[in-house]
Amino acid sequence: MACRASDRRAALLLDLVAVTPVYRAGNRTHMVARPQDPRASKRTPGPDLAVGVFGHWRAAVSRVARAAGSAPSRLAADVWLTSITGFVVRPGRVMAADDQRPSLLVSRTGYACLAAGAVVAAIVTFGGGLGAVAATTDAVWLVLWAAARFAVMRLASGEALRGRVPTLTVAWAGGLMPLILAATPLLNALAVVASAVLTWRALRAAGAGTRETTWVVGWAFGGQVAVEILAWIVRGGLIYGVLLGR
Repeated sequence: MACRASDRRAALLLDLVAVTPVYRAGNRTHMVARPQDPRASKRTPGPDLAVGVFGHWRAAVSRVARAAGSAPSRLAADVWLTSITGFVVRPGRVMAADDQRPSLLVSRTGYACLAAGAVVAAIVTFGGGLGAVAATTDAVWLVLWAAARFAVMRLASGEALRGRVPTLTVAWAGGLMPLILAATPLLNALAVVASAVLTWRALRAAGAGTRETTWVVGWAFGGQVAVEILAWIVRGGLIYGVLLGR
């Protein structure tokens, strides 16, 4: 019995000895880092590229914000806003002022609005499927009509107002600001009406008489309206004639 008990203890010890390396090996296996999936270890460039682009964009926005937040930039923005608001609300503050800076800012803003309106009109026309030729034609006509109005204003002005070219120029250029909205024919018509009102008020604020101002603005803008109406009538007549011919 004693021999059997000792044999059992010896067998049990042998089993423990045999199992222990496996257990230790198991511990060592868990302590070593598991190999990762090669597909997971590959870094995709998409997220990194997006993060990089966002970082550059944020830095650019920060620089613009810092520049806009500087005192000279705020002062320039205040002067510009005051000049534009004054021309629209009380044009006498701009037209009769001794300082030429408000008039210069109004003129430059009008030129910028004319250019932007021509670009927007071309984009809308081209986006409507009418082609590049029609889009270019709309943009060119918008600019040509604006130039024609200035020429008519100078021709229709009296001697006193004709000699005040800077006054005519500021009144005409300030009246160009609504043209930034001239993206469609309807908006263009509304912009022309608004332009006529601004031009009339600017000339009156500059000291021109009511009769002369009405005469000048009426010829400049009324001539455009008359020509466009005549063009529509001729175009409609041609289309009607073609339809009857069929």
